[in-house]
Amino acid sequence: MSASTTNCFLTTNRFLVLVDVLDCSVLAQALFVLVLALALSGPLLVLAV
Repeated sequence: MSASTTNCFLTTNRFLVLVDVLDCSVLAQALFVLVLALALSGPLLVLAV
């Protein structure tokens, strides 16, 4: 996974960049969903207490 992220920034071949950017966007979406879930669950946990 780290190699794919590194290639996302270092690869100069257009097609490889496209593939790696797609991989990175999937990773970014997963992180965004995780952060969003934490942001939404934070206030709920506070309210629950």
